Amino acid sequence: MLQVNKPIDIIIKAAGKQKIKTNNLRPLTYLQVCEVEDGFLLYNLMTREMLLLDDVEFKAYDSCDLTNETVSYLVENWFIVPEEFNDYLLFKQTDALYRMIADSNKKPNMHTFVIYPTTDCNARCFYCFELSYKRINMTEQTAHDVAKYIINKCGGDKVQILWFGGEPLYNSKVIDIISTDLKNNQIKFRSKMTSNAYLFDEVLIDKAYDLWNLRHIQITLDGTEEVYNKTKNYIYKDETSPFIRVLNNIEKLLKIGVSIDIRLNMDTYNCEDLKKLTYQLCERYGKYENCKVYITILFEKTALKYNARSIEDKILLWNKYDEINEILDKYGLKYKFIIESYRKAKHCLADHNDSTTILPNGNLGKCEHYTDDHFYGSIYSDEVDERILNEFKEITDYGEKCHTCPLQPKCIPLKACPISEPNCDEVDKKLKLKYIKEQMKNSYQYFLMNQQISDETINDEVTYLS
Repeated sequence: MLQVNKPIDIIIKAAGKQKIKTNNLRPLTYLQVCEVEDGFLLYNLMTREMLLLDDVEFKAYDSCDLTNETVSYLVENWFIVPEEFNDYLLFKQTDALYRMIADSNKKPNMHTFVIYPTTDCNARCFYCFELSYKRINMTEQTAHDVAKYIINKCGGDKVQILWFGGEPLYNSKVIDIISTDLKNNQIKFRSKMTSNAYLFDEVLIDKAYDLWNLRHIQITLDGTEEVYNKTKNYIYKDETSPFIRVLNNIEKLLKIGVSIDIRLNMDTYNCEDLKKLTYQLCERYGKYENCKVYITILFEKTALKYNARSIEDKILLWNKYDEINEILDKYGLKYKFIIESYRKAKHCLADHNDSTTILPNGNLGKCEHYTDDHFYGSIYSDEVDERILNEFKEITDYGEKCHTCPLQPKCIPLKACPISEPNCDEVDKKLKLKYIKEQMKNSYQYFLMNQQISDETINDEVTYLS
């Protein structure tokens, strides 16, 4: 038996070591099994522990042979439970304790800052959740104040900054100010950016690497030239094709060593076109090791509307998802996600005490989807609205369908989350489980290369804002 991912210490302590006296056993509801060349991977979604069993050990597991040393370990560590055991109750109890302990330090040093230089944007994507939001630019004085806030809150630790928006480059001067102030105060930091990359030029590209410590950019593409230009709907009316400009900027950034993740936003309107785009990207960027591409199926709740997809549309999109991933994998551009060995709420940082969003006027929030409200404080005050903070820690319970779902420990929808989707059906569940197994295989490959996967590695490589 080989431990590929360690369990979360708090969860294991909360659950304790399981002791049973019955032979009527079964796998935990939250256990996933995946066969690999070296044996079988067992991944416990509740504890986050992943093990590799060889063929002999797996046969013992499959037969629940309690005389076997490996099976004894699996029982003690909640991979196997009695037939009549209440898995959901165990999860809820350990989850509650985990959250209580994680929240016990109300004033930790902050390490992650999502900063909005502006909530304005030079594009007008029809699906953008910010279409109806106020468009505000950060002033130069506020930028100096933001830097002071970071210096005071980080405790001298290294910090990670994500430049978000709006389009961050639409007000790049405040990025200069914040970065300069942090460097002048010997604060170590790395920065990432979510950008459409249209406004990059030679000066900004050099500045981004040297001054902003920008090492990673997420750039969204919606299709080939005609589809992209129509979808982005840039405010500029010059003769330059935005699509060509952005692709050129991507290559310039790759050449200086910035890692770029190209996100393909997929829906029924563009899924066929994205396949054509994928071949273009593979031909142009396949030689760059610092370029990866991944696909995101657009949320059913986009902008101000919620449009539940039919089962047929879901199957269509997931089939296209697989087709495109096969192409990306063939050319070495596929982003290979790995499983999480740490806990977070769904796919965001909203319930982490050591992270915050900073709006252009200095307001503080917990979620990038709120720029007009849901503020818990300000960089100009020590007062904190605990009520707002608690909203981002409360969990939505969708009832029995979730209680018996094998994905429950991974899918923890926050009540305050504006994009939680209640329209999860058996198709969604089947596909999500399929991709968890893919991530298990990826994680094992990382383990073989590195022998360990640190939280820092995961945060650098996997965590995204929507």
